Amino acid sequence: MIHRFESIQSRYLEEIPGQSRFAFAHTGSSDFYDLVEYAQEGRVCPGSALLFCDYDTGAIHQPFPEKKGVLYSDPLFAEDCFWFLQADWGAKRLTLYRCLPGDPPQQVKVMDLGGMSLYNLRLMGSPAHIVSQDEERFECWYPERISFPLVPQETVLFLEDGKAYSEIWIEEGWKEEQDTEQTRLRYQLLVRGSDGTILSREDGSLHQRPDGSWWIA
Repeated sequence: MIHRFESIQSRYLEEIPGQSRFAFAHTGSSDFYDLVEYAQEGRVCPGSALLFCDYDTGAIHQPFPEKKGVLYSDPLFAEDCFWFLQADWGAKRLTLYRCLPGDPPQQVKVMDLGGMSLYNLRLMGSPAHIVSQDEERFECWYPERISFPLVPQETVLFLEDGKAYSEIWIEEGWKEEQDTEQTRLRYQLLVRGSDGTILSREDGSLHQRPDGSWWIA
């Protein structure tokens, strides 16, 4: 038996860890850095909308309509509700919302986009944190300001209890001129304090289950 949503739009659905009732989709781009690249070209980024898709009822909830120059983050489920970011390039405003799909979203925090890095800008952790990171630096913009340099191949995956949990991938036996059979890829878990101090390091790869829990393997 095939179940159907109330509107069939050929969208690719993604699960939201921590709950099983809702999936989500974007109607267009979800990469906030597109706003910067379009502006550099003298153009306005096409708008996108965020959709919550209800497996229980088949309903599709869209908190806001599409608008040029406005993009949305992937949603985060934390503290028994959903959180998402709205970036409005025209107003130079980043807004954090929380909601239960189908109810009006509640505005939690409004921030000035000026001076913020939009590269890999997203939500993570519980409570919800607004973060961004590139190859060299991790930034947390809300609910507290955290900034620290990253080691090569490091990616922060989640924040919890004042700690940042990162994964590092390491290539051993690799030579620039050739990829030999001796090449081996391994991962390490790095735990940092809120000031970026490395508290621990161990071999293993992080994986998040659909229920939201994190496992190291």
